Amino acid sequence: NMVLAGSIAGSLILLCMGLVCLCDYEGDQSSAVTPASLASAIAGADGAALVAAATPEEEELRQVKAKHAQVRKAAHVMEFDRLAENLASSLRDVRLAALSAIDTGGGEGVSGAGERRCAWGLDEAAILAKLGVFGRNAMTPPRKPNMWWLLIRQVFGGVFNVLLWLCVAVELFLALHMNGDDLVTPVILSFVIVSSGVLQWWTEQQAEATMNSLQKMQGVERVSTYRQVADRSLLPLQLPPEDLVPGDVILLEAGNRVPADIRVLDCTDGALVESSAITGESLPEKRQSARVTGEPPPPISDAANVAWSGTNVVQGRLLCAVIGTGDYTLLGQIAQKIRTSRTRSSLEIQIEHFVHFIAMVATVVALLSLLVGLVVSKRKNFAEVLSGAATAFFTQVPEGLMPTVTFCLMIASKEMASRQVLVRRIDAVETLGCVAVLCSDKTGTLTSGHMTVTDLVVPGGTDHGVRVVVAEQVQVFFEVARLAQGGLLNSSAKDGGEGQLTGNPTEVAIVSACQRLLGMPILQAQRAEPLLFEIPFNSTNKWMLTVHAAAGSAGGS
Repeated sequence: NMVLAGSIAGSLILLCMGLVCLCDYEGDQSSAVTPASLASAIAGADGAALVAAATPEEEELRQVKAKHAQVRKAAHVMEFDRLAENLASSLRDVRLAALSAIDTGGGEGVSGAGERRCAWGLDEAAILAKLGVFGRNAMTPPRKPNMWWLLIRQVFGGVFNVLLWLCVAVELFLALHMNGDDLVTPVILSFVIVSSGVLQWWTEQQAEATMNSLQKMQGVERVSTYRQVADRSLLPLQLPPEDLVPGDVILLEAGNRVPADIRVLDCTDGALVESSAITGESLPEKRQSARVTGEPPPPISDAANVAWSGTNVVQGRLLCAVIGTGDYTLLGQIAQKIRTSRTRSSLEIQIEHFVHFIAMVATVVALLSLLVGLVVSKRKNFAEVLSGAATAFFTQVPEGLMPTVTFCLMIASKEMASRQVLVRRIDAVETLGCVAVLCSDKTGTLTSGHMTVTDLVVPGGTDHGVRVVVAEQVQVFFEVARLAQGGLLNSSAKDGGEGQLTGNPTEVAIVSACQRLLGMPILQAQRAEPLLFEIPFNSTNKWMLTVHAAAGSAGGS
């Protein structure tokens, strides 16, 4: 009987632990092999790796990716002509000075069959070909574990749950095979274990769904991209970052996030890029367009004419060529090499230590009770002795611990939700409760990226000769019209087509208000008074200067 009971209990424990291990295995597979890591392995060892039964198309694709890997490693030492040849992109005369003509639609394009085209970047055929090779500019996300596996892990995973299921198994064995009469206890205990796991799983699934919805609501900052695509106005395309491919020519300004690995083709003096997320440097680093020289050439990671995906432009303007996208960026390679694992909360660690201690105490008490029952009590049969040992074991196990902890965390999570705080994992509530000081340099609010001008300061008041007027109620007179004209001309916001403005949210808000006041779109104002000279905004000076040709002036003077 003892051997049978031990076998049954051992089998149940192995089954539960096997299910949990299977869940963990499924999770590990999400980051084990990806297209990027496979391509890196194929292109590694100087391209000498052998691919079994490779078709001609696969061999050609491998060669293209291997060549592109070499271009990414040496882009910082290449002349523009050689870089353009390797990227199959037109980089001739790519200069910031030429932007004013292109941005206002007055630049000279390449004429063909009556079409006007931008002379920079990729053509349609090259864009389609590179999309087929490199895909969209997005890193391959880790595959999420199946929600039902998560439920199984929640119910059967963990040392404490295994301990509780062992109690259920022994109780059932005593009731069914040892002439026991207590079937209520194992049934109730099973219900408590399952309900606790299901409640925690359901709460986290709801939080995950809400988080995904919030991420979809967040505005995507479009990128000014120059391509050789037939267009009526020769304006830069305002593309989402996911549509970029190697060889695209893009314009980045202060406040923009670098959407891909780039080589700087031209930039303003004092252009700075903050790269702390990649290099660990706390201060922004200066960027330049000149190619890196020296023998032997320094690694591209130390080059001042490249910037990495995920960094931020904090000062100046940069005209760049994309050299890496998605999994083929430095950030993508780092993500593929790191096998991310979920960090355990302090509550999980504390409960695990407590459960180990309880399990040891319960096991020792049960064994001593069984030994005393077999040696001392001669008048009891084996079933009674085993039942007494099991009772001693159950007494040490706090069956109500998990449901109590789960319900407390759910109450705290609900209270946080009432204060507009989303709790993704309910055990994180306890971690937040351990925080004594919370430091933040920003508001940290989730917004849709839109701002609106609410008030204007106009002449005519008693306080220093000015007064504050609600933007919707302001009367347009000479000073207000000149203010609105300056808002349209002295701005980095761009017309993205179909009445949509793109750029910094503050600039977009100002331009929207000025357009409404003057009844004139930004393109019309910029074409009437073309840009001649510009000093971009930077965080040191905290101002921006633009010089324009006066409307109707002879020779644009």
